[in-house]
Amino acid sequence: MRHGEFHVALAASGHTVTGVDPADASVAAARARPGGERVTWVKGTSAVRFRTEAELRASLTSAGFVVDRVYGGWRQEPVGHGDGEFVVLARAGTVAPVF
Repeated sequence: MRHGEFHVALAASGHTVTGVDPADASVAAARARPGGERVTWVKGTSAVRFRTEAELRASLTSAGFVVDRVYGGWRQEPVGHGDGEFVVLARAGTVAPVF
């Protein structure tokens, strides 16, 4: 996934979006992509969960993504049993998944 692709798609579908990344180069690349001006970009880190799994799935779906899997951590734990982060595998449109 290229820098900011999810963010730009969510913003294009009408959501207010803030993208956070600790690397200057990643923030610069995300800002420079087409539609990047619709997103507020911030250099930093975030450990706050802003949405429930259902809200996250709905937002991504409304932005044209298909959510294949959602895990509760980087070791593919079920949601609610991992480290508190969502790890999302999603793809644009109806393209077949590649695993």
